[in-house]
Amino acid sequence: MTHWFPLGFEVLKRKNELVERYCADIGRDPGTIERTMATPVIVASSADDARSMIEKMAPERRPHVQGGTPEQAAEALRPYIDAGFTGFTFNNNVYSTPESIGAVGELLRLVA
Repeated sequence: MTHWFPLGFEVLKRKNELVERYCADIGRDPGTIERTMATPVIVASSADDARSMIEKMAPERRPHVQGGTPEQAAEALRPYIDAGFTGFTFNNNVYSTPESIGAVGELLRLVA
C-alpha cells in the first residue's frame, strides 16, 4: 500500500509511475499495491463553505486541494481515481458536524 499527501496531480502521477517502474524491475504486479492518499478535495454543502474550510488549512497545502459541493468534489477526484488511486482519507477535524459528514457521504456515493 502507498499513501501520499495531496502534492498536486502531476507530482502524484510521477510517484505512481515510479511505483510501476520499481514493480517492473522486481517482477511484481503493480496492481497488487493499493494506492491511497489524503483527499485532494474539501467537500461542503456550498462552494463558499468549502473555501472557508480551505482557508483554515496550512498555506502550503491550499494550492493542492480543491473545494466544492459533493458534485464538484466528485469531478475533482475523477482524475485520481482514473490514475489508480483506490482510497482517500478525510481529515476528521475538518468534518466535525453531521452536515459536513453527510456531504462527504454524498461525495462517496457519487464516486462509488
